[in-house]
Amino acid sequence: MMDTKKLVKASNIIGVVSIVLLVYWVFAFILIQVFGLKVFREHITGIFGLSILGVVALMAGALMLNIMLNLTRIAERGEEESVKGGKKWLYACLLVFPLLAALLFGGNYLTAQQKQRLLIESAQRLIQNHPKQTEAVTAYRFGLPYIRNTAGHLELLEKQDSAFNSVTVIVPDNIGGTPVYLNFG
Repeated sequence: MMDTKKLVKASNIIGVVSIVLLVYWVFAFILIQVFGLKVFREHITGIFGLSILGVVALMAGALMLNIMLNLTRIAERGEEESVKGGKKWLYACLLVFPLLAALLFGGNYLTAQQKQRLLIESAQRLIQNHPKQTEAVTAYRFGLPYIRNTAGHLELLEKQDSAFNSVTVIVPDNIGGTPVYLNFG
């Protein structure tokens, strides 16, 4: 015969774990969205929606099973168990929040470092592979010929490496005695 106490306990554990995972995932999603963390590459909103749906389905299944088994236990009128050790689990669950935040911010930092390294390597390759274009772009003189040549060179450089969405040259200049920065892209 089935032991309903064990099944009720198992469904309770599944329900509580599902709720805790749901809270952690919502916390992580909020941190990612609010702080613009680049931990996951793409489609975070779609992944979030599907995972929430999965966790809610798991919770609903555990709830239905729990209701049925509790009704069976009530009908059988068994002896009650005492709940113990709740504070340790509560503290452990609360400590996961700072750990999760640290992991998300650490992942964002590592992703940013990797992206920076990739961009620097790509820029160095462009400079080495196209010395004439980079020399022409760095020889700034405000005038129509420079602007036209720079536009053509930058368009060529953008097409050379997929790591760059756009290439922009920023140069200091003076307009009417006021120091300004001009960008050409």
